[in-house]
Amino acid sequence: MEEADKALPVDKGYAWVIVSVTFCLYALAAGGFKCQGVLFVELLDRYEGVYKPSSLLAIFTVAYTLGCFFGCLAAYMILKIGYRATQMIGITALSFSFIGMAFAPNLPAFFILYSVPAGLGTETIIITSLLVSGPYFRKRKALAIGLIASGSGVGSIILPSIIRFLFNNVHFSGALLIYGGFHLQFLVLASLLRPISYYQREVDCFRKKGLFKTNIAETEPLTLDDKEKEKEDVTRISEEVSSASSADPKTECLTNGSSQNRRNAPNTDLDCHVTELDGEKLEDNNKNSRRKTKEKFAWKILLYPKFLMLLFSILAYTMGLAVFYTCLPALGEESGISREIIALALGIAGGLEIPCRIANGIFADRNIISATSQYTICLFVAGGLALSCTAIPGLTGIVLALSGMSTMGNSVFNLLPLVMRELVGKENVTSGMGLQSVVQVCSFLSATYITGSIYGVTATWKTTFFYIGGIMMLGSIILWPFLIKQKMKRPQLLSLAKE
Repeated sequence: MEEADKALPVDKGYAWVIVSVTFCLYALAAGGFKCQGVLFVELLDRYEGVYKPSSLLAIFTVAYTLGCFFGCLAAYMILKIGYRATQMIGITALSFSFIGMAFAPNLPAFFILYSVPAGLGTETIIITSLLVSGPYFRKRKALAIGLIASGSGVGSIILPSIIRFLFNNVHFSGALLIYGGFHLQFLVLASLLRPISYYQREVDCFRKKGLFKTNIAETEPLTLDDKEKEKEDVTRISEEVSSASSADPKTECLTNGSSQNRRNAPNTDLDCHVTELDGEKLEDNNKNSRRKTKEKFAWKILLYPKFLMLLFSILAYTMGLAVFYTCLPALGEESGISREIIALALGIAGGLEIPCRIANGIFADRNIISATSQYTICLFVAGGLALSCTAIPGLTGIVLALSGMSTMGNSVFNLLPLVMRELVGKENVTSGMGLQSVVQVCSFLSATYITGSIYGVTATWKTTFFYIGGIMMLGSIILWPFLIKQKMKRPQLLSLAKE
């Protein structure tokens, strides 16, 4: 596999171009999603006295909900048409949403244009950005995902200023039209997302020279199943070539001669033709089997107990995250803290999120602990610090909660592809990322209702953080049985390895 790495840009070269491109695309989608408040304020001014604020807020709620449902569609498109085409579809849909809203004659049209295309575009860009770097990295997967996901913090700092500037200097429709055109410029970046198979010719040169015999599209060692399949392919193709040669008198001499004679005989055109035919058949067979595998969306993982445990963990975590940033400013006002200080704390926390996502990626790449263990630790610590708001009053408790979410809680999304890789296998990561987005819909809808009910009964925002911190810690505890079982199996595996 060392020779393959010399031909493929694995952990080097163009791999970092992929990271740079997806960093910008992730900033566009995830960062742009965080600046919806700017658009919401403009809608309040535009439709003041015509529609209730709750009706306007429903636009953003439905857009988020539909976006999560589109996660499965995004994963399916990745398997069917690849990362680059899927990313371009997402950018086009997001741009079409803003351009369409510029010409929307009324609020229902605005609602449709923002909910469907923007939901599809945002979720497609986010999922594709988190997965596209996978084939390009072996030793630094987590660092690559951390760098990409840190675009969320950069986007949340830059994009609100851009759209605010547009609304202040251009009328409402013109600002949306320019902002939609701004999104279209990112199609140029998306065109740079080459698949790893782009470098197939260089790898084929190494193969023809006999330097290595591995799957050309894989950047990781073959598993036992892959090796068995390769042996079966070689045996089958050898039998086909033998049968073809027995039927053709021109190739009979090549199959009936002794191995010594063939070794000493000069290489003829017919020898090269048969050898190339053998290699082409094996290569085509590998391509076809690989293509069939990629085209299938793995619904079967819903039957895997480990994947179901992860889904329940994600459900619990997002039920807390969905209302954390909504309830925290309200808790601050209830505690007598000014809005300016709360806004400053949120801005600092957003900036702190960037290096922390990268640091978590670097730590995950060192393989000191498994990605699943790191996921549960981050989730438990973030939930515990969110719970500290109930015990530590005032600004100190709020700062602790924000620091826990910025340093640990938001990094959970970086680790999800790695956790799914450990639990359900690398071939099911794309399907798993699509399915988990549906779980987020359930968590978002239920969390809003539960939080509102808690506040309605207790009339204080402090009690809502008992729920937020507790449910996030529960998301970590759900995976503890799996980790304990793996810990108990480890000594047995080590003893078997020694034997």
